[in-house]
Amino acid sequence: MWFRNLMILVLLIPSKVYSQQDVDFHLNGHFLAEKTILKIKRNFNDPYVWVLAKDNAVYRLNSITKVIEDYSAKFGGYGNLKFIDIAGQNGDAFFIATNENIVIQYKNGDIKLIDGSNGLADKVNDIGFDYNKIFLAETANVLLIGTINGLYRYNTDTEKLILNSNKTNSQVFEASYRKLMFSGTYYIHDVTPDTVQYVPAAPFGDRTLFQHFVWLGGKSFGNTINTAYYTSPMIYDFHDYASYMNLFWGNDRGMFQINGNASYNSARQFKHYLNNITVNKISGIYGLTSFGNGHAFFNPGIIKETLLIGTNSGLYFSSSVYDYYGNNDQLNNFTLFHYDELGKVQVNDISVNAFSTTEPICEDGVWLATNNGVYLIKPDYAKYLNPEHAQLTTFKDKGYDIKEEKVCEGEFAHLLADPFSTGTSAIQWFKDGIELAGESNNDLTTDKSGDYYAILYDPCQNIHFESNHLKVKVISPPVFSFDYPTQLTFCEGAVSTLKVTGDPAYQYRWYKDGMLTGDINAELQITNPGKYKVEVSACENSWIPSREVQMDFISLPSPVIKADKNAYCIGEQAVLDAGILPGNGYRINWIRDGLAVSQWANQNKVSTNVPGNYSVFISSDQLAGCNKASAVIPITFNPIPEVNILQTVKTGLCEGQSVELKAKYSGSTVKWSTGETSDKIKVTASGTYSVTTFSDAGCTADASTQVQFHPVPVLTMKDTSICVSSMKHITITAPAGFVKYVWNGQNGTNSYQADHPQQVTLTVTDENGCEATRDITISDECPDASIPNAFSPNGDGVNDTWVIKGFENDPAVVVSVFNRYGTKLFESKGYRNPWNGKFNGKILPPGVYYYMISPNNKRKTLSGNVTIMY
Repeated sequence: MWFRNLMILVLLIPSKVYSQQDVDFHLNGHFLAEKTILKIKRNFNDPYVWVLAKDNAVYRLNSITKVIEDYSAKFGGYGNLKFIDIAGQNGDAFFIATNENIVIQYKNGDIKLIDGSNGLADKVNDIGFDYNKIFLAETANVLLIGTINGLYRYNTDTEKLILNSNKTNSQVFEASYRKLMFSGTYYIHDVTPDTVQYVPAAPFGDRTLFQHFVWLGGKSFGNTINTAYYTSPMIYDFHDYASYMNLFWGNDRGMFQINGNASYNSARQFKHYLNNITVNKISGIYGLTSFGNGHAFFNPGIIKETLLIGTNSGLYFSSSVYDYYGNNDQLNNFTLFHYDELGKVQVNDISVNAFSTTEPICEDGVWLATNNGVYLIKPDYAKYLNPEHAQLTTFKDKGYDIKEEKVCEGEFAHLLADPFSTGTSAIQWFKDGIELAGESNNDLTTDKSGDYYAILYDPCQNIHFESNHLKVKVISPPVFSFDYPTQLTFCEGAVSTLKVTGDPAYQYRWYKDGMLTGDINAELQITNPGKYKVEVSACENSWIPSREVQMDFISLPSPVIKADKNAYCIGEQAVLDAGILPGNGYRINWIRDGLAVSQWANQNKVSTNVPGNYSVFISSDQLAGCNKASAVIPITFNPIPEVNILQTVKTGLCEGQSVELKAKYSGSTVKWSTGETSDKIKVTASGTYSVTTFSDAGCTADASTQVQFHPVPVLTMKDTSICVSSMKHITITAPAGFVKYVWNGQNGTNSYQADHPQQVTLTVTDENGCEATRDITISDECPDASIPNAFSPNGDGVNDTWVIKGFENDPAVVVSVFNRYGTKLFESKGYRNPWNGKFNGKILPPGVYYYMISPNNKRKTLSGNVTIMY
């Protein structure tokens, strides 16, 4: 039964199945049935396969004749040891690993122990041959021995043992003619502080070692590694693309996948397959290597690399992982299938059978070590190789996506079959299903239309399959029309279209003035003058030209009307300039409100006082309908505003006064000759005052008024004095000529009389109504008083009376005398008769007496003492 069950992938990150099944396997042989086979290793220097079975049984199997030889008896003396691995150098030399620090060497019938005496101090994990001759010299045969404490290298020629310097657990995961992978060369990597242990897994390829890691521990990865394997983006020379390696490892948790370049950090993307199914061995097989370039990155042809996974639940295989490689850190996408033909028999080991280990390699079978003997299965790709999948024919220098090529009549199409072939595959060309006699080379040249393909033979798989189909179409020269005169004239700014009529499948390319324009459509829109033509092609690299057409475009100047002002007032003239000069080949036409102004024809500058919407229209004299117009501009004439000045005071004005002037106007703003912009101003000086009003449109009007301030009269009168005691009057005279005199608030003449000291206020008014005021002070002008401080009323005729001077002319003066007790002894109003020192007619005793003199002229009261002496 060839049907397969699609397995569900258990992934720790989101994933998508991209690949379908592309290989079947057929059971070709079953050997050593019912025996538990632990290990199986194909020699790659001869046709022998070495088999290790349970209970230390050893067999040699000829991969060609299928003859089995039992070598078990040769090792009967080592029953105390447990055999765990086997590796063959050739048909007469092989090695057996035990679970101690012992490896048994068998050479041409002689047995030797490689043990502590040779320096093998540590318990052995597994062994494998360095078929790639990575270690030591290219001529040396080296056995790699993985132990719990390092990787040993054993030169089978000199029989000397070398221990790797790193003391860490080492395992040989894969050792074949094309791949070598082991652990223990580098120390454990601990870049990130997590619970995952990074086990250095060193893939070798093209004599180059790449340091990558597989993972243990954590919550997902288990505590052991049973097997590890890697894939690369090409079969040969892949060391430059190490970052594209994918690593796989298996244990009792299933199989894991990581990109080698990202394997140093468990936070990077990984995938998990076959959850909780114990994986014992991961390997792979190449197929169809004759039909692709194993050296070419991203050019796989139809080369296949199929993963093989031996588990406790049987054999699993993948869709090809060879033809999908993304960017760095990206994981191969594939699908796993269970090989149902063997059921769920436990698969312990896998070894690929290589018919040829030179380029192109041929891997034609798979040896399986199971709990029920050895199985040989053969890959079969034919079922999945249909013309859609077998991308093995191309047009020369073209990719696989080009499925049809058109060639011009008289030219040839060049086809290539299996462009990667090394000459090992046979080819036969077919056209329209009929074999082309004698056409068995890689290349085919033809000038005939048809459906072409090739039948190819795979020498490794011994199968024939049909390639993809290529169509060749021979094209006749194009037939088209391009009916235009040799010259066409258009107005500048117009878009003209040249069009070629022909088969829609034709190709086009346009020229202007002999240069390609880059346009490839059947129509070309033209806005610039020049010589134009089109070339038409019905097939690649064959072009038929049209006639040339001269395309001319009349260029007219662009009128732009400019007015000499932004706004106009009634009574002004607007000057309009078309922005161009009269010239040959065109006319200037002025338009007002949609009608032509004939008197302005062909004038570039005009003036008008008529409002309206103005534009300029330029017309070509050479081509009817070729015109160019300016934008329309509106011209308006705004009304003049009104203004006059009102004076709030109508009477005469005198210096020192102020008057308010007010503008009455219809404009929006005003400005006075004083610079003020309010509608009212206050002035205090004579002069002519003007005001200007402005409308919103910028029109103005003016008004002015004369303001006269008369001079104020000047009074230069001096202060004067009077002596009341003299009983005289004085007259104050003001300058003549004033129309009004006011003395102390009373109307009068220009003179004023006073009989006592006082403050006199005079206000005069002149004929202009201007006033002046003067305060005149009349002071006391009497002589100073003489008051004796003693007299002697003894009758001797000398100083018999108290004679006081200075009050002779003051009849109202009051003189009083008091004794020390305040008794008034004498009082006189006026002092014509001096005091004689008596009181009530009696002589007063001598002593000091006191006086008070109170003048009537508002002079201050005088007081003091006088002494009477005898």
